[in-house]
Amino acid sequence: MEKRGIKLQMKRLFPTCGTPIIISPPGRPRGTRIVTGVVASSQTGEIISTLGIIDLASGIVTETPGVRDIKPWLPAWSPQADKIVFVSDYDGNDIWTVNVDGSELKRLTHTKNAWEPDWTPEGTHIVYSQREDDLQTIYIMAADGANKRTLFQPQFLAGHPRM
Repeated sequence: MEKRGIKLQMKRLFPTCGTPIIISPPGRPRGTRIVTGVVASSQTGEIISTLGIIDLASGIVTETPGVRDIKPWLPAWSPQADKIVFVSDYDGNDIWTVNVDGSELKRLTHTKNAWEPDWTPEGTHIVYSQREDDLQTIYIMAADGANKRTLFQPQFLAGHPRM
């Protein structure tokens, strides 16, 4: 699969699946890697949704362990490139984090309508939007999910919080 000049070798990631589809826009690169949401269907018709880390030099995609069952998408690297924040629609749309190696998977919100997470530049907080009464309120919380507070409450539809 060719994506913006990079030959993605996804068959190594999903050897028994049909052609995987990248469903999330890739996050900003961290060094020589990007993280993205990936969906594939198995030969039995099962839909597989996971996070893929794409090595820009080789084009090889590696699955982030431990997130396949929670339907991850819209990922973003932490500034230190050791954690990933993402949306999961496992039980509504909520914000989760996981270490790149798949350890320390943690659900940070329980709203069922959180979107578009991103890290602050120092990596100590996460910003995200949450749909409430047809408006997208922008929130900020500590990287561990504590101290959630409103950052911006619009009088119109807002979204896409990026730091």
